[in-house]
Amino acid sequence: MSRDLDRGQGLTDRAWLLATALVSLPLVWWTARLVLDGWVPQGDDAVLAVKTHDVFSTHPPLLGMRSTSSLLDPQTYAHHPGPLQFYLLAPAYALSGWQPWGLLLGVLLLNVVLIGVVLHSAWAAGRLPGLAVAAVLVVATERYFGDLLVHPWNLWAPILGTLAALMLAWRLLLGQLAALPVYVVVASYAAQAHIVGLPVMGLLTAVLAVVGLVRWRLARGSVWPVPGYHRAPTRPVWKRPGWVAAGLAVVCWLPPLVDTLTYRPNNLSQLATLREPPATGTVGWGLALDNLARMAVPGRQGLPVSASPLQLALTVTALVGCALCLRHLPRLVRRPRRERDALTAAALVALVPAVAVLLLGARSYAPLQLMYLDIYLPAALMAVAVAGWAGIRLLGNRTRHAGRVAVAAVVLGLVAAALIPTSLFERGPSGEDNRDVVAGRTAVQQVRAVLADHPADRAVVVRGIGTTAFGGLAPAVTADLVAGNRAVYFDTWWPNPEDDQARRTRNAPPDAVHVVLSEDPTIAVAPGTRETSFVVSRSHGPPVRVYLFVTR
Repeated sequence: MSRDLDRGQGLTDRAWLLATALVSLPLVWWTARLVLDGWVPQGDDAVLAVKTHDVFSTHPPLLGMRSTSSLLDPQTYAHHPGPLQFYLLAPAYALSGWQPWGLLLGVLLLNVVLIGVVLHSAWAAGRLPGLAVAAVLVVATERYFGDLLVHPWNLWAPILGTLAALMLAWRLLLGQLAALPVYVVVASYAAQAHIVGLPVMGLLTAVLAVVGLVRWRLARGSVWPVPGYHRAPTRPVWKRPGWVAAGLAVVCWLPPLVDTLTYRPNNLSQLATLREPPATGTVGWGLALDNLARMAVPGRQGLPVSASPLQLALTVTALVGCALCLRHLPRLVRRPRRERDALTAAALVALVPAVAVLLLGARSYAPLQLMYLDIYLPAALMAVAVAGWAGIRLLGNRTRHAGRVAVAAVVLGLVAAALIPTSLFERGPSGEDNRDVVAGRTAVQQVRAVLADHPADRAVVVRGIGTTAFGGLAPAVTADLVAGNRAVYFDTWWPNPEDDQARRTRNAPPDAVHVVLSEDPTIAVAPGTRETSFVVSRSHGPPVRVYLFVTR
């Protein structure tokens, strides 16, 4: 814990670590359950596992996962902005010997670190009230998303990352520049993992940049980066937060920059086309506000996305309350002080992502697409939490028992967070009860048994034919073979050049073993092909018989 937090009534390292451990216990439990139940990556998780493995290869990933942008525009094939998630998960995955549990361990460690950043930053910015707000938000997030938080899929990565970025932004608004390098890394992580994170983190960073430029002008009498009049710095360059943050920004965004300079069309040009509204129109502001209210005041809802009048009223009240807290914004910008401006800074941090989510929702082309914004539930909840904090402070100023009011409010907040229903994201139970996980493990075991008769150094070409085989089982087999240090080649439906071109089947050696998982037994195969089949159950739909063809 930094020394500036330990002066006076500071939070000790032991207390901070204990709080982080307690709040992280659900994540540890969910991870342990997945590991003990024999979880294996399949589908998008398997694609992510291959990309994480390739971090230490001669063709490291330059972009994030493939997106569903072609559903919005058939001519647009955009990846998610960057591969930082793969690079952060790679050390734990590699140290495990590329075992599935190593990937889960990497996700767990990353989430625990983010929770630690959330609690540390909340204390630094708001002391006990800030810590209480952060604890309520983390508990609510865990309750809402459940074990989805410990899955590696890139859709879940921005959830705790966004919350950590918000708390770090809170510190920066209060002039605590030591948080700047960490903010750059965390905000980059949240922005790169999923497309919808880019505008949210972009708007938040833009607000921080404007505040920083104004403060530079007021303090130095010049426009950044002109130094102006100021005391000569006593610390070396490599210890100054601004220079460190700039260096980290270059490191975090170097892979996407390489892609921009290397490929045509590049991902940046594809992302730029997504700014245009679809020809079918958008859902509009009404449904966008409805969706924001559903997140800000979570309740058990069904499809289509809808919020009750009470949820809408509470959400609008919270947003108005946060806006009223900004009456001291000029003072915060000119000369911030934690003791008097913590609430104002928190209100600004809460409003910025809420506005971004509202804008993104209004530009969505279908109500179902709004569900992607569920990953910003912590941002929506923060507006309600900050408005509640403002109300408690106002009530405390009017009563003799301010301390009791605050304690009661924190207890009620934690109880409310614990009672939040799970999200609309439809998912089955984990582990052995999840038939999709069992199906993936079955396919992996079947292919392992067949390939046991082939030399371990032989390259393998993997193909999947049919919805289940192509979308889930073939990627699971690919990830397992890659983890076993085999040279694996496969094709995708993606028409544009990508950073994993080295794995396309056209680059496979002539003596490669061909493994085909097909739901159609009548496909043409080469003479001497070994054939077997197995049946897999699915969480949705009837069981499927998969035919395994292996050609020497």
